[in-house]
Amino acid sequence: LSIPSIIIYTYILIKKILPYIKTEFISLNKVEKKQLLISLIVGIILTTTIYSFTNAFYLPTQKNGIFGKDAVIYTSDSGQLNKTSVFTRISAGENDIRQPLFGLFSLPFAATAQFISTFFKFYPNSYYIIFNIIQIILVSISIIMISRLLNLSPKEQTIFFIFSTSSYSFILFSFLSEQYIISFFYLILTIYLWYKYKPNSNYSYISALGTLSTSGIILPMIIPIKSKINKRNILNILKVLLLFLVIMLITGQIITISPKRFIYLMTFTGKKLSFNNKLKQFLYFVRTLFLAPANNKIIIYNKYFCYRLGSIKNYSIIGIAIILLCLISFIINRKKIIAKISFLWIVYSFIILCLIGWGTKENSLILYSLYFFWAYIVLIFMLINNIKNIKIKKITYLVIIIIMLFINIKEFINLLMFCLTHYRN
Repeated sequence: LSIPSIIIYTYILIKKILPYIKTEFISLNKVEKKQLLISLIVGIILTTTIYSFTNAFYLPTQKNGIFGKDAVIYTSDSGQLNKTSVFTRISAGENDIRQPLFGLFSLPFAATAQFISTFFKFYPNSYYIIFNIIQIILVSISIIMISRLLNLSPKEQTIFFIFSTSSYSFILFSFLSEQYIISFFYLILTIYLWYKYKPNSNYSYISALGTLSTSGIILPMIIPIKSKINKRNILNILKVLLLFLVIMLITGQIITISPKRFIYLMTFTGKKLSFNNKLKQFLYFVRTLFLAPANNKIIIYNKYFCYRLGSIKNYSIIGIAIILLCLISFIINRKKIIAKISFLWIVYSFIILCLIGWGTKENSLILYSLYFFWAYIVLIFMLINNIKNIKIKKITYLVIIIIMLFINIKEFINLLMFCLTHYRN
């Protein structure tokens, strides 16, 4: 019975979304078009090349046939995700209370990849290659939306794009098959629509909440900016939340709201870890948003090789410096809405990853880097952009970008060597 409901829902969704897509496409400037074109070309070349030689990023299988179910690369579950088809199956096991409607909102992208791949059946794993290219485009579109929120000039947009794509978060998730990529896209989309179009009811909130429950914290963005809480706005909020529940019902995902499942998932938090231990992990996590981790190690887990983050024994000076710079940037730019949103998202990352300690049990905070990195990038970029001396500003950008690219590309090559050694096609 849910099949016709989903078809009708998809039709209504497309009818509502197409006008926005058309408007946004027409409004793309030359710089933004170049950025998307470069992302597409580079994405095609690198993804095709890397995926042709190693399966570690999407379906990790060793030469002896042992399948890496999960945790092969930084505890990522890429193998399990693709094996259980979470991107096309609404009721897949991983699409639980954390991401109840993920399968629904990832389906348009996965289905597009499946359709295109039918023309490339002669090429092995064409679906995974095409789907990854689509994910790269989604991240690039998200960066463009963020640059628009910053009200940057075309030249500044170019610098911001290079600055963002030089980070380890972007480089790693450009090839890693993970749910956080689509969750990140819908999060930024919700913020963008709220800021630019100021809708009375921001229904894109459903996609953000449905693809990752923690995004539910942006609830205030359902109603217009600077709008007072009144009866009308409360009704608008209730309309959005009601539609979310209706979609949960017709897709059969209402059963994912399970107290038992929630209690089980909370076992992945660092309850048994000290605050100091969690703080060390968090500060190092902040560092890895920009720079690749330097303490990686190769271990054997369930008879297959894994590339893991080493134990964090010290407080990261770089992590502390980045947080302080973000704080200074927020103080300087506190009147700007995007600065407020970014700073609150940084505070939220501290609550989720440090105070609650999500992922600290497995020392796997790097897995959430894409989901949080944009807020840190925005505030650091805004801080540098406030430098009045143009020459010093350019030199600062150049030095930081060169350092990031040197460290991140070098580490990504090390990761590739691990993949080619143990998970070669």
